[in-house]
Amino acid sequence: MSISNARFIGIGRHKPRIPWRMKAHAHSFHEIIVILEGGQSVLTGGSEIRAAEGDILFYKKGVPHEEWTGENQRLVSCFASCEWGDCPPDLPVLLKDRRGRVRMLTEWLYEEAQSHTALTPDLTGSLFHAVLGQIVESWAERDEGFVGRIRGYVREHIGEELDLETLVRLAGMSKFHFVRKYGGLTGRTPMEDVRALRVEYARDLVLSTSLPLKLIAEKAGLGDQYHMSRLFRKHLGTSPGRLRRPAR
Repeated sequence: MSISNARFIGIGRHKPRIPWRMKAHAHSFHEIIVILEGGQSVLTGGSEIRAAEGDILFYKKGVPHEEWTGENQRLVSCFASCEWGDCPPDLPVLLKDRRGRVRMLTEWLYEEAQSHTALTPDLTGSLFHAVLGQIVESWAERDEGFVGRIRGYVREHIGEELDLETLVRLAGMSKFHFVRKYGGLTGRTPMEDVRALRVEYARDLVLSTSLPLKLIAEKAGLGDQYHMSRLFRKHLGTSPGRLRRPAR
């Protein structure tokens, strides 16, 4: 599973009059709905799902779905469309945005998409991949007794030196089975995931603070500013400086 071949198409904001209903329909692309306020219901695959603030709905292309709100049910959401060749077939319709990062990144993505500056294509692509990465992470953490515990430890010690042996001891299993199970749930080796979590933490600091990039690199355990820049380009497709500019 990889998000590198996913292509961002567009994003919009939805605030319908209530009650609201959309008849069963399907798209030629994948659609992501991020519930910002209120909630909505959806009928797909013969099952009714209720989504509330903090939830994410993922509609795979070609899959029919019917949507509606109740008589007094408010709804504000963002909807983003994409192509994603490596979309996992078992990715569920309803996911939880437990730390609120999908919402935060989606709102930044929406604002940047409206700005139409010279940097917009690069930044919207980078922000969208960050959104998709958070969605995949939320899905992987459904096994909270394993992946969630490991990632929780990494986040608590994000600025410290971390190695595979430390994570193996934390998991309480052999190195072979740990690496195999972790890769099966996340699509990354444990140390690749550590690097991705460090980049995620650094990205959040770049976007939400005015800390010097050198200090951010140290706090995220990324060594120095130059190494951090290389990892940003690899994981996010842009540099820390270019990502920070619109946030300012």
